Amino acid sequence: MVGRRGPLQAPFTTMELRELGHMEQMAEVDVVVERADFDGITDEDLAAADKTVRTNIKVLREYAELQPEGAKRRVVFRFATSPVEIRGTDKVESIVLGRNELVDEGGRVVAKDTGEREELPVQLVVRAVGYRGVAVDGLPFDERSGTIPHENGRIEGREHEYVVGWIKRGPSGVIGSNKKDSADTVETLLADLEEPRFDEGHAQELHDWLLSRQPRLVTDAHWERIDAHERAIGEAQHRPRVKVSNVEKLLGIAHG
Repeated sequence: MVGRRGPLQAPFTTMELRELGHMEQMAEVDVVVERADFDGITDEDLAAADKTVRTNIKVLREYAELQPEGAKRRVVFRFATSPVEIRGTDKVESIVLGRNELVDEGGRVVAKDTGEREELPVQLVVRAVGYRGVAVDGLPFDERSGTIPHENGRIEGREHEYVVGWIKRGPSGVIGSNKKDSADTVETLLADLEEPRFDEGHAQELHDWLLSRQPRLVTDAHWERIDAHERAIGEAQHRPRVKVSNVEKLLGIAHG
């Protein structure tokens, strides 16, 4: 299992990571993690990381302490590694891997090729890169990174238009990353709102206009109803919340 960045950037969920080593079907499989993959992770890094990431690191370190039992199969985690070339005649026979150096670029950890290479014999390669942004008509787009160019979440060359999430920074991180990402953009939006531009009473005028365009507008008060509903269902199941994913049901709760 090859990942271009390190354990701190791996977007696992803790449940799937734990189950990897405890499923009945994995009884004859060794899970292998190298201790050296954690050498560059400091206490400060862990303190700044999302709770899920910290738990994942704990689980991965537990795997790293295990001694392989000589099982017929192994699942080997290879961090800071990227596939460079797939080789073979009429079929996959080997893969060339490149070793990466992790570099901080403006608060984002990116993988830089060190030039170090390794060739491994393989019969199957599964590509799992997840996501790449696509251009939206009328908005700028960076083809290289698959993101919308922006300054602190404010779309370049656009007025009062903002961007968050993977289309802002690329496919990286976990839910906690998106929270901070969104908070940064909202901070920019609020700063823009403080600039005087509207006459008094404009808020009501804007509200009335929005209602004329969308009668089932979801306001902050409506969101609080949805939030209370999801929390109530979750409490009954000993969970923080149970998300409602059906749009019509969400609107019904909000406006019910």
